[in-house]
Amino acid sequence: TSSGLHSLPSTSFGNFEGIIDHETGKIQERFQMIDGSSFDHKQCYAISKLCNVAFCLALNRRLQSRNAKAVCFTPGLIPSSGLFRHQKRWHETCLKQGAAMVETALWGGRILAWMAISDKAGMEGGCYWRAPFGISQRGGKIPDDLFSAPVNDEAKEIKNQEVLWEISAALTGISSPLSAGN
Repeated sequence: TSSGLHSLPSTSFGNFEGIIDHETGKIQERFQMIDGSSFDHKQCYAISKLCNVAFCLALNRRLQSRNAKAVCFTPGLIPSSGLFRHQKRWHETCLKQGAAMVETALWGGRILAWMAISDKAGMEGGCYWRAPFGISQRGGKIPDDLFSAPVNDEAKEIKNQEVLWEISAALTGISSPLSAGN
């Protein structure tokens, strides 16, 4: 899954300076933030979602020759998921002021199921799907209210996708048979 936070102007890979030693080209196994900044939990979350979108686009390109597609989506803001358990002040503020933006875990699960089995979701790979904020509370329907939304320009850059793919392979110790040309 991803999040609309991946497309905030402040969300960036940087030059991957937090994880790649640009003098040696070596991928660091221990790092705070992929962009080289000091750890910030909100920015870390946003960048992780940027990584998800870029990885989805790279995987989709690799799957084309196999007649398969990769897509990503946001289930919406689901505070009951436990993601915000360490952010009590933000969580309380969100629920008081932004209750219209909150989705249910059931809604998120239904979107996940739809993404997995829907012909519509799989028609075009490399898409980022979302619904209007709070739509589940206003009688939203799947798939009627879902749409393919724009993604962060950095996620669309093939160079960034390939660097992220290589970082992922190195950190997991997996050599992928899905090379960029296959």
